Amino acid sequence: MKKLILSSAVVATVLLTGCQSTGEQYGANVYDASEVNSTQEATTVNIIAVMPAKVKVDNTKGQKNASKAGALIGAIAGGFIGDNSGEAGVGAAIGGIAGGVTGSMVDKEILIDGVSLTYAHDGKTLNAIQVAKACQFKPGIAVMVSTDSGDARLQPNTTCPVEK
Repeated sequence: MKKLILSSAVVATVLLTGCQSTGEQYGANVYDASEVNSTQEATTVNIIAVMPAKVKVDNTKGQKNASKAGALIGAIAGGFIGDNSGEAGVGAAIGGIAGGVTGSMVDKEILIDGVSLTYAHDGKTLNAIQVAKACQFKPGIAVMVSTDSGDARLQPNTTCPVEK
């Protein structure tokens, strides 16, 4: 019985922590399908500094998924526990509620890694915050793409080392 409870807790923790947004959809080199195969204005800029930054992103979807997963795992674990005491239905209900509440504890907003890029363009010094890894940028020339929605996206001008 204790092994079942411990196993359920481990599975729930793994599933619930996996319900966080990665923020990858906000990267400068990520485009909507409507932007593919279309012309976008591009210019070159001179990156002066690359500094770490944090970006707050919405995690509402992750929170909802965690709540659903928690409720399901809780109901299953509660059913097994309740079955041993002759109250499987009550155990499943209590477990489902407890799991749902636990899943709702996942934050609605999370902080993800980003970069603060200071760059020179048209005689001005500007700064842009982007969702990216610092290793994707280095001081020097980079391409900045302007989208139809008015976003200015500095494109990575180097690559990160391959992790082995």
